[in-house]
Amino acid sequence: MRALQIPMLALLVGCNFSPANNDDDNRPSPQLSNQTMVNELTADDPDLKYFPLSKYQKYPVSVRELIRRADLENDRCREGRSDDPETYYSCNRRGRIMDELEKRSWCRGGADVGYLLHWLKCADDPYYPPEGRGPDTPYSEEGIREATQPDEGRRYRPAAANSHD
Repeated sequence: MRALQIPMLALLVGCNFSPANNDDDNRPSPQLSNQTMVNELTADDPDLKYFPLSKYQKYPVSVRELIRRADLENDRCREGRSDDPETYYSCNRRGRIMDELEKRSWCRGGADVGYLLHWLKCADDPYYPPEGRGPDTPYSEEGIREATQPDEGRRYRPAAANSHD
């Protein structure tokens, strides 16, 4: 019998999935098949060409596409324009993907300096907190609208412009 297939979009918009088994092969949650993840994650996203699947062969099949997508969304989140709502949506997607990876016992860590972080089993990360990292706080629609609207006079003014001679 085929497992119920839920599109990856459901994961990206915040649907809950049951935690994966903690065994060595790190099987995915039963509600989400690997083939569905592969089909949905790679569909129509031209930026994935910058994240070749060959780079992710060292990870188990059950998390490979999620790690790849987390890396893509991390780049979009960190390098996007602050006046573009898509930047904030990328940050939210990254957070949800990383939450799912943590449920499957995979984390970005292994160092206390950002540029040294890499993907590893959470149990192998000396910096992983015993209580877990927990979910990221996503940007709200209101927060995104506010962050991406023009400043309308709220710009920084040099001290000389604010002085009262």
